[in-house]
Amino acid sequence: ATRAERPVSANEIGQYSIQNLVPSMYDITVQAPGFKTLVAKAIALNVAQAVTRNFTLEIGQIETTIAVSAAGESPLQTVDSSFGNVLGAVSLAELPNLGRQAGQLITLQPTATSSGQVAGAAYDQTTILLDGVNVASIQNGAALATSINTPVESLEEFRVIASNPNATFFNTSGPQIVMFTKRGSNTFHGSAYDYFRNTDLNANLWQSNRSNTPRAFDHDNRYGTSLGGPVLKNKTFFYFNYEGRQLDLQSTITRTVPTATLRQGIIQFRDASSTVQQINPATYDPRGLGANPQVLKYLQAYPQPNDPALGDGLNTTGFITVVKTPTQDNFGVLRVDHIISSRWTFDGSARLDSSTSVGTTQMSLVSLQPLTVTMNHPRFFTGALTGVLTPHLTNRFQFDWNQERPYSNPTVPTGLEGFNTPVQVATSYLNQLVDDSQTAARIQLKILSYQQWSDNLTWQKGKHQIQGGFHLNTYRSDASRTDHGSYLTSPTAVIGSYQFLTVPTAQRPTFLLSSNATAYNQYYSALLGELDQVNIVGTRDGNLQPLPAGTPILTSAEMKMASGYVQRSEERRV
Repeated sequence: ATRAERPVSANEIGQYSIQNLVPSMYDITVQAPGFKTLVAKAIALNVAQAVTRNFTLEIGQIETTIAVSAAGESPLQTVDSSFGNVLGAVSLAELPNLGRQAGQLITLQPTATSSGQVAGAAYDQTTILLDGVNVASIQNGAALATSINTPVESLEEFRVIASNPNATFFNTSGPQIVMFTKRGSNTFHGSAYDYFRNTDLNANLWQSNRSNTPRAFDHDNRYGTSLGGPVLKNKTFFYFNYEGRQLDLQSTITRTVPTATLRQGIIQFRDASSTVQQINPATYDPRGLGANPQVLKYLQAYPQPNDPALGDGLNTTGFITVVKTPTQDNFGVLRVDHIISSRWTFDGSARLDSSTSVGTTQMSLVSLQPLTVTMNHPRFFTGALTGVLTPHLTNRFQFDWNQERPYSNPTVPTGLEGFNTPVQVATSYLNQLVDDSQTAARIQLKILSYQQWSDNLTWQKGKHQIQGGFHLNTYRSDASRTDHGSYLTSPTAVIGSYQFLTVPTAQRPTFLLSSNATAYNQYYSALLGELDQVNIVGTRDGNLQPLPAGTPILTSAEMKMASGYVQRSEERRV
């Protein structure tokens, strides 16, 4: 495709080896003094594959050329015992794939499970290589997750080595997934595409049809373009791919809200005869003050209930609504290949991604809007120099840089309805006006960086092929978060008997069933405005000096690792 040439000499026993080739179609020309020239056409080399081709030359003039076909040759890989399947660009593009990410096709490999285990290995033992770089996500250890997007449009080939990897795959003991970015050639090739689905194109759920519930709103538009070709013909080539996504979804939100009587400061419980009794807290308040006006104002801010299926129906009931939860993503990849000479080549690729999604982990019942915004801006770069040092010695030097930047940014809790700090009122029974729990309101930023310097040398010596190399890796994690354990670095007040505050028996009605005592204690003390606790995580600097309230927790860690390998292989034919 690029007319690049690689000169190689066979050794004294006729053995030859051509290393570090990119997946493509190749012609092999064999010449020797006193023999006719032989040309083998269109030999396919797949990603992470070793192909064996043996030739027999006929005596004659070198000017005489004999062309042979590669068809019919055995595809059996005899150089090593690795086992796995290859998917080419056509298969990658045409196989059903809802997310259009190559990693989702891994489960098509025999011995792979839907949850990401391959050949019995745990999912976190999987190595995922993209252009020679390990892009298996180290963020959460999720099965088959990659640190950077791998759209199928951007890939030339994809191979899963399910078992028996050779020593060059040094990272883990599990399967190896190898992906290779498309590259340009001497002719221009490009594409434009759009994968689209919406509500009208989707079938409804059986349960929804049965209850006459309409189809959920869904609008997913994934679009992109690509172009590859020469910068300098026979010399420098490029490939570019842009892919965007606009996913508009709606999420159904259910929350427990106060009933009309509780909003007025009246508590309701059933007595032993199942008769509903109304309780005014002022009756049992030793101060005679009754419900706190500030708490009543807080309760009035809740939306009106519309779902009686939730709550106890006396003090709490349900509220249901539908909110928009969009996701937007922009991704780009650029690959450059340059032929320095017949013995030296350079290749490099870069990938950038920016995604933003809105979620419902934190909701505001005041504005009826989701407040959880999750972002990620991963970066990827690799560059490699390949050289034929001697006819029997090949070297490849590579540098990689890979970074994940996940960022969860909900709204920092603030005081509502006149409170000077976020409050949780009757927190065991009511959802809050704005979710302010540790899981809903924490802000988290992580920067996970990975660098690698590697060098791989291949030497053909007689019948033996000897490979060796080293890898120098640096992993760095920098994180900032506003939570630790169950609490936030900003204060949150709990109003109502929850953990520390107790309600004396004299402040409870005599008809109250013992099974309702805990609920009564919380509603009663919450309406009175009694404070159970105020929680806050305090932080200190490196000298253990206290930092101002609200200062996030900062952590930083770095790990360096060096590794090397040597392996010998010998083709054995039966």
